[in-house]
Amino acid sequence: MRFFINLAGLQPQHTVLDVGCGIGRMAYPLVAYLGRTGRYIGFDVMPGAIDTARRALGHDARFELVHLDLGNSVYNPRGAADSCSIQFPCDSDSADLGVMTSVATHLVPAEVQHYFRELGRCLRPGGRAVVTAFSLTSESLALIEAGRSSEAFQPAKDCWVVDPDFPERAIAFHRDDLVAWFAAGGLRVEQWYPGDWCGRPVGLSYQDIFVVVR
Repeated sequence: MRFFINLAGLQPQHTVLDVGCGIGRMAYPLVAYLGRTGRYIGFDVMPGAIDTARRALGHDARFELVHLDLGNSVYNPRGAADSCSIQFPCDSDSADLGVMTSVATHLVPAEVQHYFRELGRCLRPGGRAVVTAFSLTSESLALIEAGRSSEAFQPAKDCWVVDPDFPERAIAFHRDDLVAWFAAGGLRVEQWYPGDWCGRPVGLSYQDIFVVVR
C-alpha cells in the first residue's frame, strides 16, 4: 500500500482495480485506508482464491470480488474464456488506480498486450497503474547469463521463459516491448523501478515496478 500511495498517489476516495487479485492480498490493507466513497474491484482466474477473498471482504460493500473463468496453463488450465478477448469487470474511465502485480509474469505476449489495453480503457484520464514484471535490459540479460538471476530465463518466441513446457510459470519481456505495449494501450511509463530478481545488489522490490499514467 505504501507503493500505491507514494508511487501512484492513491487517495482514500479513489477507485482501485486489482487485476489478478488472488486471495485479496492487496485489498486487505485498503480496508482501513479507503474512505466511505472509495471502491475496490478485484478479479482473478482462480475460483478458490476469489472464494477466500469473498469470505474475508464480502461483507464490505466497497469491495467487489469477481471470478473470470480465463484459461491459463498454470492457474486455471480448464478455463473456458480466452484471455485475449475478455473485458475487465470495470467501467471505462472509472478507476483511479490500477494494480497488476505478478500478472504479466504469467501471461503470453498477446495476453499482456490485451490486458494493457483493458487497463487503459478502465483508468480515468490521469489515472495511474502499478504494474510489476520481469523486464529484460542489457543489465538483466548480462546477470542472467552470469547465473546471478533467481529465475533461469531462456529465450522463446517474443519472450523469455523458465519452463518451455509451461511458459506461463514465469515469463520475461524486453523492457522496450513492455513500454511499447503500454503506449498501445494509451498508457505512458512515468517511472520504472528495477527489481532485484535478476541479481542486482539493490532493488525497490523483487520484480520490476512500472508506474504508468493514462
